Amino acid sequence: MNLDEGVVRGAGAADQTRYFDVGVASYTLTLETRKQPIWAATLKALDWTPVGSGGAPSGYAYGFPQMPAWTGTNTARGYVAGVARCWSKVVISVTQDLMMVDCHTSNQGASQWSAQNRRVTVECTRVVSDTSAITAAPGDTAGVVQIDLNTTPGRSGSILIPAANILEQPTIVDVNGVLSERVLYGCPVYSGDGSNGTASNTAFRFAAM
Repeated sequence: MNLDEGVVRGAGAADQTRYFDVGVASYTLTLETRKQPIWAATLKALDWTPVGSGGAPSGYAYGFPQMPAWTGTNTARGYVAGVARCWSKVVISVTQDLMMVDCHTSNQGASQWSAQNRRVTVECTRVVSDTSAITAAPGDTAGVVQIDLNTTPGRSGSILIPAANILEQPTIVDVNGVLSERVLYGCPVYSGDGSNGTASNTAFRFAAM
């Protein structure tokens, strides 16, 4: 979750700044039905320098196909413990504390970031027929949570929590005047995969394909 460096363009051709030793403090993936998935991230840098040129704003060039809207037509799917879910909104949040590693010989007195207290939550909202359908409680095991964004090669994505649990008491919310349930899932330590593969035993997984 760290980047070597990044460049930010300013308002004019002479306004461009290069950031070094960039760390990702948090990022969020928001999925809403009928809308494109949206990523948002908070970055922190240990050092920077003005470039002085190349900063004129311009249109973003999409090097790869964009992900389509989150709909069934585009093969959006969701499951909890093998049971299909019909969600109106899903918000996936990853946060971590970035602590400076002090070093007096570094330009800003810090040599790198130390990532600590990483936390992943998945907030899901779905329509329910009545409040009797809301039975989960904090600490309950939810099982496998799988969220597919799309299945078209080149612009697809999938999220997996192999052993999710319930972090908070599910709440009742209003979505367009319809009774809905909001559930917050967590990603506890997982060890059910054995030792095969680089993603084995990871508590949260995202694959872009």
